[in-house]
Amino acid sequence: MMERQIKQVHFQITRNCNLRCPFCGQWGKKGFFADSSGRAMTIDDWKRITAELASCQKEENITVTLWGGEPLISPYFDEIIALLKEQDLKTEVITNGVLINEHKDVLRKYADRIYVSLDGTKEVHDAIRGRGVFERVTQSLKTLKHKNVTVMSVITPQLMEVLPKFLDNLDELNIQQLYL
Repeated sequence: MMERQIKQVHFQITRNCNLRCPFCGQWGKKGFFADSSGRAMTIDDWKRITAELASCQKEENITVTLWGGEPLISPYFDEIIALLKEQDLKTEVITNGVLINEHKDVLRKYADRIYVSLDGTKEVHDAIRGRGVFERVTQSLKTLKHKNVTVMSVITPQLMEVLPKFLDNLDELNIQQLYL
């Protein structure tokens, strides 16, 4: 008989995002939130779900991945990630990185791993995500100084043209993992 155990859970804590990347499966032109509506969960909903999830833990910790839209724009982000750690749950955050500075203390204290979207060098990334975004994200990563950051990149012809230079950028940021 197969052992049944929860090991990984994703909390989509907001649908909102501060960027409109053209290839995004959520907010891009063909994204599933482009014309959606619905009720957002309250902080009391998140507290109840977090407590229920923690009661399901067995020997090893459950990992909870916080994402959105952009999870750092949720008014409940700081409180939710703190609740998860109080319940001894592992935490991961998937972010576009724009708002890291506003949450750096919370991220340092509570996030076990942070996934940040960077789509290439400054010119390539900014062409996709907006002017100045690359600089804002990379500067935030430098001040964050988190030990466990993974960069996620969408493979595009533009990225492949600059991949060696982009890898140099990641070395300068002390990034140890790149997911393509």
